[in-house]
Amino acid sequence: MTDHVVETATITLRQGVTEQELLEASETLQTGFLQKQPGFLRRELLKQDQRNFLDLVHWRSQRDAENGMLQAETSSDCAAFFSLMEINEENPSEGVIHYRSIAVYADE
Repeated sequence: MTDHVVETATITLRQGVTEQELLEASETLQTGFLQKQPGFLRRELLKQDQRNFLDLVHWRSQRDAENGMLQAETSSDCAAFFSLMEINEENPSEGVIHYRSIAVYADE
């Protein structure tokens, strides 16, 4: 077992936003924000279709994941990334879920 946490965030792009715009904002988010966060391990952006994506962020612990969410609230890099998405203004973290890793399997 591990304290490793996987954060999932569903993404629906606003009408008219392109995948290329998402990728550019995602790269800025990665280098300008996430890589500087304590406990950040890795990230993967997955595509379902033209407007729907899933962001997987791996954190060392639940505390690191929660701290990252708090820091995101004041980050201009995060704001630029989030501006491309349809977001529930009353509950901006809707669609973000944390899972605790209990087993890891890899073909390495």
